[in-house]
Amino acid sequence: MLVLPNLFSALRRASTPFTQACIGVIFLSLFLSASITQAASPVLLMDKQLQEQRVYLKSISDGNIVFFDMQRRLQQRAFERFVRLEEVSERKLSIPNDVGIIEFVDGQRVRGKMVVGQQNEEGSFYWDCMIGDRWEPIDQGTAFDQALTNDQTNVQPDIIEGFRHRIAVNLDEVRRMTFGIEPNNIEVLEEDIIILRNGEEIRGFVIEAKGNQILFQMEHQDEPIKLLIPQIRAISLMNQEIDYDFGDYIVVMKDGSRFYADNLNIQSETVSMQISLTGQSDEHVTVPLDTIHKIDIIKSGYRLEYLNDMKLEVVSPSVVFGKEFRYKLSDRLMNLHAPMLMRYTLPHGTVRLGAVAELDERDDLPQLNGWADMNIIFRHNREQTKYTLNNKQKRQVIQIDLHNNNQLEIELDEGLNGPVLDRMRLLDAMLLIKVDNNQSASGTAK
Repeated sequence: MLVLPNLFSALRRASTPFTQACIGVIFLSLFLSASITQAASPVLLMDKQLQEQRVYLKSISDGNIVFFDMQRRLQQRAFERFVRLEEVSERKLSIPNDVGIIEFVDGQRVRGKMVVGQQNEEGSFYWDCMIGDRWEPIDQGTAFDQALTNDQTNVQPDIIEGFRHRIAVNLDEVRRMTFGIEPNNIEVLEEDIIILRNGEEIRGFVIEAKGNQILFQMEHQDEPIKLLIPQIRAISLMNQEIDYDFGDYIVVMKDGSRFYADNLNIQSETVSMQISLTGQSDEHVTVPLDTIHKIDIIKSGYRLEYLNDMKLEVVSPSVVFGKEFRYKLSDRLMNLHAPMLMRYTLPHGTVRLGAVAELDERDDLPQLNGWADMNIIFRHNREQTKYTLNNKQKRQVIQIDLHNNNQLEIELDEGLNGPVLDRMRLLDAMLLIKVDNNQSASGTAK
């Protein structure tokens, strides 16, 4: 740190004791200010207006959050005034190829491994779950492997944190499983689906998980087949989501795990909470803050969902000079081209939409960027709100009150210059939904 050497140099050059004192106070203030923010963790807080602010988190306890704002002023607020906390540090995860993820019927997901060679009662199997692992490569193998084979007192300090537990899982509690690091996006249908390592897809019914194999009844076959676990990449079961109480918080980890928690506290960059994994008793869990991606604060009375997780109907596709423009959708980004009309089905209790719209200009043709001129029209019930994007207004912050409507139409209308380069990005399109404990936590209409 260069503050102290600079301070001493400035003091030596000062001509009077008063000047020396002033310089000393200034540098001491800078030093203390930097020390304060370094002792806190940068996070994003989103309020019920879907407005985000970056703060430096000190602690969360007894329902209150303590943080420094960007002016380094110490603040204390009721945590339930916010709807989401997002941890912003970037970490590269080194998840082993044989560590998968299990998704339960209540929407919870846990990293881990199916225990090969052990079985519980009929229709059940064991899963070694791991919550809060940093997934950093270490000389003696992964933290996951050490946690399951070594005495906790002998584990390296970096991996003492976290929750490691072997749980018995019933097949009726599972929607999806993967036996590798890739995500499982298999659609849950009215039959079970197994994806093999060679990419082959087979359909039918999973009878049981037993030992190191899956007993599977294929369609149009008289006898079931036995598939070894090492042959399988992913499984999707026909089990449908159930209604449940998801607690005060939804915690999403950076490794893709997702679970429901109560009694959440954060101190010294460590998060402690009580979780209830599907079919299991309550457990107290402690994990490092930087392993968490986001915390949705359900006790606020609201939850958040991405608009792109809702059921979409393209009423009128984008056709530009006789050629259809294919839209692209992901959680946080929509690439669209006017003219176009889309209709979303929204969950019960949806009260607000927040997003950012901006022109998608082409770097390879900067001379044409000024041609873009388009309108974005949001319709719900009998109301509509219009935003304009053009060369003078390239970015718009979207805030729409939806008043518990179950449908939303988005129309992209070409402006004065026709559809020439009327391309846009819709970023972080988020729905604020009033919590109803009779709904499933996913809330999607898909």
